[in-house]
Amino acid sequence: MRRGLGATVEEDRPKGSSATSSGSLEKPEVLRLYRKLMLARRAEERIRQEYGKDEMKTPVHLGIGQEAIPAGVCSAVPPGTTFFGTYRNHALFLALTEDSDRLFGELYGKVTGTAKGKAGSMHLGAPADGLMATSAVVGTTIPVAVGVALANQYRQSDALVVSFFGDGAVEEGVFWESFNFACLKKLRLLFVCEDNGLAIHTPADQRQGFRSLPEAARGFHCHVASGDGSDLLSVVALTRQMLERMAKEVRPGLLHFTYFRFLEHVGPREDFDAGYRPRPSDEERQRLDPVTRLERALCQSGCRPEELAVIRKAVEEQLERSVRSARAAPFAPEEELIRDVFSVDGQPSATDIRPPRCPGRGEPKQVLSFRRAINLALEHEMDDDPTVFVFGLDVPDHKRIYGSTRGLVERFGPRRCFGTPLSEDAMTGVALGAAISGLRPVHVHIRVDFLLLAMNQIANMVSTLRYMSGGTLRIPLVIRAVLRASIRDDNPVIFLEHRWLYDVEGEVDEGHVAPLESSLVRRAGKDVTAVCTSWMVIEAMKAAEVLARRGIELEVIDVRTITPLDEQTIVDSVKKTRRCVVADYDWVFCGFSAEIAALVGARCFGELAQPIERLGFAHVPCPTTRPLENLFYPSAVTIIRTVERMLELEEADVTGESFYSYEQRFKGPF
Repeated sequence: MRRGLGATVEEDRPKGSSATSSGSLEKPEVLRLYRKLMLARRAEERIRQEYGKDEMKTPVHLGIGQEAIPAGVCSAVPPGTTFFGTYRNHALFLALTEDSDRLFGELYGKVTGTAKGKAGSMHLGAPADGLMATSAVVGTTIPVAVGVALANQYRQSDALVVSFFGDGAVEEGVFWESFNFACLKKLRLLFVCEDNGLAIHTPADQRQGFRSLPEAARGFHCHVASGDGSDLLSVVALTRQMLERMAKEVRPGLLHFTYFRFLEHVGPREDFDAGYRPRPSDEERQRLDPVTRLERALCQSGCRPEELAVIRKAVEEQLERSVRSARAAPFAPEEELIRDVFSVDGQPSATDIRPPRCPGRGEPKQVLSFRRAINLALEHEMDDDPTVFVFGLDVPDHKRIYGSTRGLVERFGPRRCFGTPLSEDAMTGVALGAAISGLRPVHVHIRVDFLLLAMNQIANMVSTLRYMSGGTLRIPLVIRAVLRASIRDDNPVIFLEHRWLYDVEGEVDEGHVAPLESSLVRRAGKDVTAVCTSWMVIEAMKAAEVLARRGIELEVIDVRTITPLDEQTIVDSVKKTRRCVVADYDWVFCGFSAEIAALVGARCFGELAQPIERLGFAHVPCPTTRPLENLFYPSAVTIIRTVERMLELEEADVTGESFYSYEQRFKGPF
């Protein structure tokens, strides 16, 4: 136990150890903290006052009772620290920025807000002040914080990262995935749990099967401490103490603070009459209120009430100006809707602007397998750019099952190519964090069905963070020619490689970097257009070969990039042939083929000779027995029969043709 100016600190530490003294806070510093505390409190009380007017069109999760935790932690950490938070983030934002103008601008949805009104209350950010991201989805920013800490370690930087989260996030698998990886890598990352004992309305004893988070965390290689989140001075002291421990032995730290949430989960009211928790007494309110406790500590240390009154008056005047300014500010112009989606050369862009074409090296073409082409592309990019690194499950590929990352560990070392835990969701968030830190991570998922475990990060963070930041963040992330362009691009790219392609060989220009927005006409024709993705290009080329013997010309288009999509190549082809079949290696219902059909239907409506045909998987789960599997997948024969039907031709006998055999060529084991 240690006492500063009105502070009492309790630490979780091994028996026999003692707390190290960081010194008491001086009065000017405590008064600055009081101002931050009052700014957060009065800002949220002003939100309560204004919210009923229905001018703020965003949900608000108010943190009255919680303000001491972000104020104390943020004041104790060194300059240059990076922060991530939750949807209950107003106090964190103000602790770092004290900028109530941008806060209220965002709450009112105005162009003066943190993201020009695009993000709302739950996605506040201020990268220039260290607050990289907050999110409406519980736990989603935690792995991103781990990724920033990994990037710091990659650059051999001592910069600190702080991740705030609530006790409900501890029930998310992504928390433990992230916590495990941070401890495994010994990252300089401070986890801060703001524990109000409730997840919406459900108490912890009805949700958690462990006694406490600090106790559960001690099984990991990390520092652990817990304290009273209603006592700002204790928060400061405990945070400083934790940083001293982390400096002596570099590994993550976990600070667990308890506090009382005075208001409803979302909204401006109290809800003690709802029956899920008792109403605190007046005495309990004073004990649980961080503002009351700090004021009492200040008065006990000799601070005059007039000094505090001056601070409160200045805060009220600031907030009045901010609210007036936000209400008077304009909404974002209409063109702002499509801005901040993509980045071009690190600059904000509209959705219809694409990255420029990259020059090639000019080497002669050579015949390579698909797997070797990928491998070579990774080698070249890692040679050319030290910020590129490759990681993912079983990336070292010791048994050479895939071969696309073969030899990278030996050539570049375990710092730039390494395997990861079985944690798809967290590792995708880690890749995002590394990307917004300026690295160019290539995150390998060895199966697309495993990739589905990461859809929370992909859908809720990777694809939206640039937009939600108002265009301030770049995300050069590749979730695995086009691969090289993907790595060089300043936007997140999912590079899907079908395993059946690995042994396919073709001519490769080593130095060529294909533009992302390009589709290729693999074979010209005049009768029918086949718009194909992935392996269906191979099947369509075989179908075109068979059909050509009957005088039928099938034009095959290889759609290499779904977004951005090269629409013009497709439209020009269909206008020429007047017939279109879309062959996608996916389920047809709600799939990519529907998008192509809609595009062709809209832009070629008057020139189509007949309805568009769509080919894809059978509308069932994928079977594993070979006879049923062969019926499940579309093939060259499927394309041939479709073209014959479109042209009203009799079915040709194809029994003598040599088609692809799954059994003979696919080696597995996955």
